[in-house]
Amino acid sequence: MDDPFVFPKPPLNKVPKAMWDLTEAVMEIHGSPAPDLKWAYVNMKSRMRNARAVKEQHITQHIEKAVRGLECVSLEPEQKWMRSATDQVIWSEEKRAKKEGRRPDYFSRTIMDELFGLIFAGASTTGTTLSWMVKFLTDNHASQDSLRSALRTGFSQATEEDRDPTVREIIGTRIPYLDATIEESLRCASTSPFLDRQATVDTQLLGRHVPRGTVVLCLLGGPSMMSPAFEIDEDRPPSSTKTRNAGSERRHGRSDGSAWPHDDLAAFRPERWLNRGDGDAEHPSFDPTKAAHLAFGMGARACFGKRAAYLTMRIFVVLLCWRFELLPCPPRLSSYTSDLRTANEPRQCFLRLRRIDDTEKQSYS
Repeated sequence: MDDPFVFPKPPLNKVPKAMWDLTEAVMEIHGSPAPDLKWAYVNMKSRMRNARAVKEQHITQHIEKAVRGLECVSLEPEQKWMRSATDQVIWSEEKRAKKEGRRPDYFSRTIMDELFGLIFAGASTTGTTLSWMVKFLTDNHASQDSLRSALRTGFSQATEEDRDPTVREIIGTRIPYLDATIEESLRCASTSPFLDRQATVDTQLLGRHVPRGTVVLCLLGGPSMMSPAFEIDEDRPPSSTKTRNAGSERRHGRSDGSAWPHDDLAAFRPERWLNRGDGDAEHPSFDPTKAAHLAFGMGARACFGKRAAYLTMRIFVVLLCWRFELLPCPPRLSSYTSDLRTANEPRQCFLRLRRIDDTEKQSYS
């Protein structure tokens, strides 16, 4: 059967619907010649006013809950209360306020917006990356088989007992090929196609003057990630830039072409993230520093939900590939075209699954 089955979409309750409406509103100004005016018009709609009210109420309730938890900790220091990003943010504000000699402002606009930013950024990014991942594994069956074999070996007790791995096992077991598959999916998906940073001082990038306050966009796909890097005029950049570029090539294995051959960059190949040194080719180690990678940003402004995203992807891909084989879909349902919404989403993501029987499970062990 080559016709897709479309699952009905259940209605959302008011909180998820409000968050979704606010997130999707960004799409309404894409391509507008006057984005500021268009955004002002969009925000005047009753749907948006209602969504903002629900959002404010929802975040306020979670902050109040976190503050109550923090107050209990002051009475019972041994209590382990921190269970969410909101708890972490409120705890950080408490510490910062003490250091600065002021009263904590738990409901400041900055904190409210930061917490909504976590919802906004995480609303579709992890799901979008998983959508690309299943497409890559479907169309690269050798990688899918290698992943499944690694899972059967890594979760040996679950294999012997003919059961799914537990969440504790999935989180606590080191499986290099699984980590490499997730990292390669992040590289190839370009879920967030760029990130922006503001220069805090006058500086130079590749010999070009960048004044303080300039917003610099860094592309997370394209040249140097999915295609060969641009040729840089070696006479223009300062010597420190040339040294840094050369060091980067040595560190990432590109100088000899072993880990990142230029004619291989567009391919989905999890093996590129593995080190097979120390004479033990059968037990490679995962190396997340094999290439420049900014899917979650870096430094103080790196993605707050990075660990949660990795855990979600890890659990999803393990349980999916443990029980099912991903079979190719018809070409008309397998396009790699995408739409840039809040994330770089594939227009098509269909799955054809075949349950793996007990006999086949042994062949992957």
